[in-house]
Amino acid sequence: MTRRTELSTAPTAHGGATSLLTVESLCKRFGGLQALDHLSFAVSTGEVLGIIGPNGAGKTALINCITGLYQADSGAIRLDGTDLSNRAPHQISRLGIARTFQNIRLFRRMSVLENVAVVLKRWSQRPLRSLLLRSDGPIRKSALQLLDRLRLADKADLLAGNLAYGEARRLEIARALATGPRLLFLDEPAAGMNEEETATLAHDIRGLLDQVQGVVVIEHDIGFIRSLSDRLIAMDYGRKIAEGLPQEVFANAQVVDAYLGRDDD
Repeated sequence: MTRRTELSTAPTAHGGATSLLTVESLCKRFGGLQALDHLSFAVSTGEVLGIIGPNGAGKTALINCITGLYQADSGAIRLDGTDLSNRAPHQISRLGIARTFQNIRLFRRMSVLENVAVVLKRWSQRPLRSLLLRSDGPIRKSALQLLDRLRLADKADLLAGNLAYGEARRLEIARALATGPRLLFLDEPAAGMNEEETATLAHDIRGLLDQVQGVVVIEHDIGFIRSLSDRLIAMDYGRKIAEGLPQEVFANAQVVDAYLGRDDD
């Protein structure tokens, strides 16, 4: 089987909306592997953008470049016009980009509330425990509000290590929101969830658009990403092979080839 490729075009905003993030001709190589190959796209203000592709397509490498974990070899990344090149992850976070990871990263021996409050505490010099003991304290109140919107307020006093898998995924999103981002990247947020859990999660993520300006979701669950996304980008071998409405992308011959394979005949 051979796979066709399609060169990326310059990124444009979707439907005339303002571009929140623009990625232009991004390249990243690891030795002999071209993880990102002149990849270009834009994220519009107010949209949920889905990114799909088979394993090894470069999806996580893309997030790592945007959030500063990797430095791209060439190309440009701009958040509302601000160049993100050569910035450290904490600097990019302060500019307004937050993310979750494929592998859950929580403080398992801290409570659910403390996991969120420790992110909020960066604005305060007081010890975390003293801030949480105040029932009317702003950090405690803000943490509880974030937990409530991810349906975790009733779990606030539990150890994070005792959460069910889907609950731990939602706690990661709450922690990311605690940084006050403009743009949120979610790396396989529905991994390991059943159909009912993914449907509820899709509703939760759509609801985040009243708090953040845009959401980018990388996901393998086709039903989940189709129902959630306003627009989709499909990647393969580090390149963009399709972009458009979900039904258009999933009908694209190159996307079918990348996911299912097709005899050359």
